Amino acid sequence: MCPMRGYRTIIRSCDDPVAEWINERVRAIRVCLESGLPEAALTLIYSGVDTVGLLDAPTKKLDADRNSFITWAEHYVAPLLQTIDGDKVRAKDLYSARCGILHVSSPTLSDKEVEAYVAAQQAKQASSMKTKKAHGS
Repeated sequence: MCPMRGYRTIIRSCDDPVAEWINERVRAIRVCLESGLPEAALTLIYSGVDTVGLLDAPTKKLDADRNSFITWAEHYVAPLLQTIDGDKVRAKDLYSARCGILHVSSPTLSDKEVEAYVAAQQAKQASSMKTKKAHGS
């Protein structure tokens, strides 16, 4: 879908599905912000970083994860940000905020809570893989 007249785009391309996806995502974020829905906007932003982090990851990587998010955020996002005190924002802090917003609707999760969540997800995935192997899937 090509941008229509008056449609504010980030990337001007009618032939690139990634560019179209980014433009749609940015439009949705704007709508959320203009409607007074900052948490919904953050959810779209953080899940978008998950997506572009995976697109930027090595070709053999099939799923977005903590490492793909942090790697992409370290390279493209964190250098552009600072705290209100002027300190650098770390990609790891952005990942903690991402987990907080996406999983418990809170922008603050401690590193320990994030580590526990990641470990639980990895254990769940390993268990699922064992079950599939046992059933010949």
